[in-house]
Amino acid sequence: MDRMRKRQRANTNGDAVPGLPSHTPQIIPHYDITECIDALDAADDGALTRQILINTATDDPGLATQICYYYSKLIEVEKRKVISFDHLSKEIWYKINKQYRSMSSSAQYNMSFEVFHDIGDIIQSIAEEAGVEHASFGTKASGLETLRKIGKTICMSSNDTLGHEVQNQFSMDPRFADTMKVIAGVLNDEECEMMCNLNDGRSTFLQKMEELRDLAEDYCCFDGLQEVIDILTGEAIGEDEDNDEEEEEEEEEEEASDLEGDDEEEDVKEEEEDEHEDTEYDVDVYTRAQEATGRLQLANGDAEVLVLECFDSDGAPKRDARSQAILHTFP
Repeated sequence: MDRMRKRQRANTNGDAVPGLPSHTPQIIPHYDITECIDALDAADDGALTRQILINTATDDPGLATQICYYYSKLIEVEKRKVISFDHLSKEIWYKINKQYRSMSSSAQYNMSFEVFHDIGDIIQSIAEEAGVEHASFGTKASGLETLRKIGKTICMSSNDTLGHEVQNQFSMDPRFADTMKVIAGVLNDEECEMMCNLNDGRSTFLQKMEELRDLAEDYCCFDGLQEVIDILTGEAIGEDEDNDEEEEEEEEEEEASDLEGDDEEEDVKEEEEDEHEDTEYDVDVYTRAQEATGRLQLANGDAEVLVLECFDSDGAPKRDARSQAILHTFP
């Protein structure tokens, strides 16, 4: 009598590749591996190939090491890359203040929902790029500064129907302050201090945030901006509410004695317009953030990387001010 074959034990570990038969045939047709991967990747946007890679890397330390190595290289590139979002604040300012000015009130009312949706998409895009820990300081700084400008535009644009409706919708939407808190939360202590002290020639970023907080309170527009300031300054959140109320009352009394009514509001409005229109006076936060990123890299011993970035693909030194300053520092 032939000895009975022992049946293979079923995989009960829960790590089987989805869709893979429990008993694969002994002979599998031979295909080009690159062709197979490309086809499988296109079939389900890489879901199956990703799962296969995860399962294989879990059992293969060598493969896992390779994946971690290439991921670390990707993070290094991201830390040196500075993304500017400044054009997005200008785009929103134009939409709210210029683009639909000639429309009737009813048409502006209808259009306000589309503008609100567009602003939400922009806030989300900034969060995805700047709200991650491995983003460069320049990217995070540009994200916070751009959001601040967007917030000020919304606060100061209630003179027509469109601006008023956008402002009303953001009074019930937490995304603006939440996104600023996320970005501020991924800054380290040194970056928080640098962010607070960023100065465009008018005032520091911290002073501008305090101004935005006061505007948001006046127009009942955003909630949670004080928490953003607390994160940046390192102060504890949730102090005794009675003390806070007393301090706020004292500040309001001091501000009331200094304000000059409509003249003060007009000054703020003119300054908000200057931030978006006066390109000669406006110092883009992108440039200041790039400089700050460079200083951080120097402090971390990345001088060689900075110097290499000062030459073009032909090996000639670049002529921009930043490159020339770095080459002058490291001749």
